[in-house]
Amino acid sequence: MASLSHCHMRRISCLGLKRRQFSFVAYAAVYGYVGVSAVLIRDMNDGTAILGYFVFTGVVMLLALVHIARHFGRKA
Repeated sequence: MASLSHCHMRRISCLGLKRRQFSFVAYAAVYGYVGVSAVLIRDMNDGTAILGYFVFTGVVMLLALVHIARHFGRKA
C-alpha cells in the first residue's frame, strides 16, 4: 500500500512538473505529507509530541510549498 501511495504521489508530481502546473505538485506534496504523517504518528501516545510534530513539519511543508510556488511563478 505504501509503495502504491508513493508511486501515485510521484506520478502526480512529475505530471505537475512536466505541465508546469503548481496545483499538481502541491497536491502530491500534501498527499505524501498526510501519508508519511499517518505512519509516523501511528504509535505516538504523547499529545505534546504529536502537536510538536505537526507544528514543526507543517511549517516546513508550508515553507517548501511557498518556495516551489515562487519557482513556478518565476519561470512562467
